[in-house]
Amino acid sequence: MAARKVTATKTTNPLHFEDLEPKRFEDLVRQLAYGFRSWKVLEPTGLLGDDEGIDILGVEATASEESPENRTWRFQCKRYRRLGPAQVRAVVREVVPDKTNAPHGLVIAAACNLTSDAILAFHDEAKKLGVEEAQFWSKAKMEDLLFQPENDHLLFAYFNISLRTRRRSDLERIRHTMVVKRKLLTAFGAETLAEASYKDVIVRDINDSHYPRTPPGKGSLRSWHAARALWANHEHLVLELCRWVGWRKPDGTWDLDEETKEQCEIHELQFQEIEEDNANQEESRRRHRERVLLEDSIPKEQRVDVVGAGWLPYAAVLEVDPIGDPRVQAPHLFCEYKRDANGPYEGHSIMARRSYGGDEPLSDEKRDRTLFKNLRASADLSEGAWDRWLERSTAELHGTRKR
Repeated sequence: MAARKVTATKTTNPLHFEDLEPKRFEDLVRQLAYGFRSWKVLEPTGLLGDDEGIDILGVEATASEESPENRTWRFQCKRYRRLGPAQVRAVVREVVPDKTNAPHGLVIAAACNLTSDAILAFHDEAKKLGVEEAQFWSKAKMEDLLFQPENDHLLFAYFNISLRTRRRSDLERIRHTMVVKRKLLTAFGAETLAEASYKDVIVRDINDSHYPRTPPGKGSLRSWHAARALWANHEHLVLELCRWVGWRKPDGTWDLDEETKEQCEIHELQFQEIEEDNANQEESRRRHRERVLLEDSIPKEQRVDVVGAGWLPYAAVLEVDPIGDPRVQAPHLFCEYKRDANGPYEGHSIMARRSYGGDEPLSDEKRDRTLFKNLRASADLSEGAWDRWLERSTAELHGTRKR
């Protein structure tokens, strides 16, 4: 199988707490605090002004006959991008200015992470001031809290991200992939994806209106084009889009002849209503002659077809039409085209395909672009050489038949 560039998976970017307005940040911390303890009171004192360093005041619902005293908690919210040890100590003293009136618990919530020295300074200062429980809600800590399923509504409300919605979307994508696979098997008349090789298809933009007329553009960017299935894996249908005469030496050095490029075509779609003029016919004959003679000039065991393949994700296939055009026994794959150089494909790769089968990956590092340049300079590609090749091929064919 040809190597292809590995694409990054989709992840959630770091949450930008520092971009929230101060009061909005306090609201978020308070709503996260609801699940932190069972509260008798949880008041947003910072919203009232003159908070004396306390943004949220909480009274824990733990009072009982055995423990009649209520446990108070003080919360302070800081949208700082950085907090060093000295700054952390200053914030703790701001919230607990009098150790004789220290709260049971203290939470500092900040839009940054702390170094190990700053964490040690935080706990040391809180202990000195008589705080029994002290917690620092760092950026990482609050992200962990927001990514909990019970806080998905807060993640969406403050950052417009919903993991629940994403999970539903992922499930829908998986179901779509399964449906497309089943439709492809039916269209190919196959029982497994392993039997999908060498099946012709027509790849069409969902917005295509040119079929069967020649579409604008080039190659796989056309709004419709012919292709041939090479193989399928769990997330892609790999299609042959074009091929060149290729040369691969035993040491892995390789090259392709640019002038012999052939797009994947289906005979029934060669627009028979448009008659080629004599000049075009002559050009086609010349290209065919040179292709055959170039291949004949390469040592037999080093001849390869260089195949250009497109990696078509099942997610890009919106519908499979197994009937397509009555003239063509090939299913039509209606796809969503991206408006970039890849069209419906996630990526492209090239590989060497030998006549006896099997694909070998090709890398740019091993390509020697002088091979065909030198071969064209030395090989006889004339009409006379073509006539001699035909005579030799005919003689070999007859000799085989006699035996």
